[in-house]
Parts: sequence; C-alpha cells; structure tokens
Amino acid sequence: MSFTLSDIHTAVTEGTAMTADAAEQAVTDDPFPSFRTTILAYLIAPTSDWKDRESNAARLLADQGDPSFTYDQVSEAVNRAVDDTARREHHGANDRDYLFVNAVLTLVDEPQAQLSDIAASAYGQDPDTIRSWARNAA
Repeated sequence: MSFTLSDIHTAVTEGTAMTADAAEQAVTDDPFPSFRTTILAYLIAPTSDWKDRESNAARLLADQGDPSFTYDQVSEAVNRAVDDTARREHHGANDRDYLFVNAVLTLVDEPQAQLSDIAASAYGQDPDTIRSWARNAA
C-alpha cells in the first residue's frame, strides 16, 4: 500500500494536533514545527548527499501527480525526523515524541483513529495514562 504526500500531510497535521492536545501544548510549540518540516524533507530527499537531495526534490516537484510513498518510507522519515530533532534539541526522544510517532503512523494507515485507538494498540494503556506521559515529557 502506498500513501500520497497529501495523505501523509493530513496524518502529520492530525498527529501533531492529537499529540499537542495530549501534552497540553500548542501545535506551534517546539518541537512540532521541526518534526513536520523534517519529515517532509526526509520524504522528498531521503539521502544525506545534498546533490542527490536536490535531484530528488526537483524530480518530485516536476512530477504532475501527488507523489506516493510506502508505509516503510513514511515510518523511516517520521522516526528519523523525531530522533534527529530530539538530538538537535539536546534531549533524547521522550514519551511525547513517541506518541507523535505512533499517532502519525497510525493515522496515515487509519485516518479515523482516535487517541484511544492509539493508546490501546501502541501502548496497551488507557488514553489518560498516555496523556499524562505526554504532559510529563513536555
């Protein structure tokens, strides 16, 4: 199964809102903007070679359709973006960051999922427990 850039954008937007709400933060608070832009950068240009990045970005921008990505590509971009952002901000990924990852990856595959679905499937916990973890990590 593949997901369009539009599908991924929607999942990232909804995952950001869900995580920010659980952590009692605004979607504009750090690290959410960095997560969002870094995910997009890694999807469009997954290589570390800047010349290849420019080539990949130009190819995708020239494409007439909405580019699509596999679940594995999305997962790699989301996890890498969170890890790199957390490292750059001088802290390791925390419970709020992991909730963001689980929310985005669940929502890309199941767009109607709620926090209760993610809490049960990813953590085996109730939503209030997950909210408290996210708040304490923020």
